[in-house]
Amino acid sequence: MAITGVVILVEPNKAEEILYEVSHLDDVTTYGLHKENNIVAVIEGENSKNLENKINQIKDKIDGILGIFPAYANYEEEIDE
Repeated sequence: MAITGVVILVEPNKAEEILYEVSHLDDVTTYGLHKENNIVAVIEGENSKNLENKINQIKDKIDGILGIFPAYANYEEEIDE
Protein backbone atom coordinates (compact mmCIF):
# COMPACT_ATOMS: atom_id res chain seq x y z
CA MET A 1 0.00 0.00 0.00
CA ALA A 2 1.17 3.51 -0.80
CA ILE A 3 0.29 6.47 1.40
CA THR A 4 0.88 10.17 0.91
CA GLY A 5 0.18 13.18 3.08
CA VAL A 6 -0.86 16.16 0.99
CA VAL A 7 -1.88 19.77 1.16
CA ILE A 8 -4.69 20.57 -1.24
CA LEU A 9 -4.61 24.23 -2.22
CA VAL A 10 -8.13 25.46 -3.03
CA GLU A 11 -9.94 28.64 -3.92
CA PRO A 12 -10.79 30.23 -0.53
CA ASN A 13 -14.42 30.93 -1.43
CA LYS A 14 -14.95 27.21 -2.19
CA ALA A 15 -12.87 25.75 0.64
CA GLU A 16 -15.70 24.37 2.82
CA GLU A 17 -17.50 22.84 -0.17
CA ILE A 18 -14.30 21.23 -1.46
CA LEU A 19 -13.39 19.95 2.02
CA TYR A 20 -16.79 18.26 2.18
CA GLU A 21 -16.35 16.66 -1.25
CA VAL A 22 -12.81 15.47 -0.59
CA SER A 23 -13.71 14.09 2.84
CA HIS A 24 -16.29 11.79 1.24
CA LEU A 25 -13.90 10.20 -1.27
CA ASP A 26 -12.74 6.62 -0.80
CA ASP A 27 -9.19 6.20 0.50
CA VAL A 28 -8.95 9.86 1.59
CA THR A 29 -8.79 11.06 5.19
CA THR A 30 -9.02 14.80 5.77
CA TYR A 31 -7.77 16.79 8.74
CA GLY A 32 -9.54 20.08 8.13
CA LEU A 33 -8.66 23.47 6.72
CA HIS A 34 -5.46 25.36 7.41
CA LYS A 35 -5.21 29.10 6.73
CA GLU A 36 -8.57 29.21 4.91
CA ASN A 37 -7.50 27.55 1.66
CA ASN A 38 -5.33 24.52 2.48
CA ILE A 39 -6.91 21.13 3.08
CA VAL A 40 -4.68 18.69 4.94
CA ALA A 41 -5.28 15.08 3.86
CA VAL A 42 -3.86 11.58 3.60
CA ILE A 43 -4.50 9.57 0.45
CA GLU A 44 -4.01 5.80 0.18
CA GLY A 45 -3.53 3.63 -2.88
CA GLU A 46 -2.54 0.12 -3.88
CA ASN A 47 0.82 1.31 -5.21
CA SER A 48 2.56 4.54 -6.22
CA LYS A 49 1.04 4.59 -9.73
CA ASN A 50 -2.46 4.05 -8.34
CA LEU A 51 -1.84 6.84 -5.84
CA GLU A 52 -0.69 9.18 -8.59
CA ASN A 53 -3.83 8.37 -10.60
CA LYS A 54 -6.07 9.08 -7.59
CA ILE A 55 -4.42 12.45 -7.02
CA ASN A 56 -4.91 13.41 -10.67
CA GLN A 57 -8.54 12.26 -10.60
CA ILE A 58 -9.27 14.33 -7.50
CA LYS A 59 -7.67 17.40 -9.06
CA ASP A 60 -9.58 16.95 -12.32
CA LYS A 61 -12.92 16.02 -10.71
CA ILE A 62 -13.36 18.80 -8.17
CA ASP A 63 -13.65 22.38 -9.37
CA GLY A 64 -11.72 24.91 -7.31
CA ILE A 65 -8.66 22.79 -6.53
CA LEU A 66 -5.58 24.79 -7.50
CA GLY A 67 -3.04 22.06 -6.72
CA ILE A 68 -2.28 18.99 -4.67
CA PHE A 69 1.12 19.05 -3.03
CA PRO A 70 2.60 15.95 -1.34
CA ALA A 71 4.27 16.56 2.01
CA TYR A 72 5.40 12.94 2.45
CA ALA A 73 4.96 9.59 0.73
CA ASN A 74 5.44 6.02 1.90
CA TYR A 75 5.54 3.15 -0.56
CA GLU A 76 8.29 1.02 0.93
CA GLU A 77 6.32 -2.21 0.38
CA GLU A 78 6.76 -1.56 -3.35
CA ILE A 79 10.49 -1.18 -2.92
CA ASP A 80 10.74 -4.37 -0.87
CA GLU A 81 9.12 -6.35 -3.68
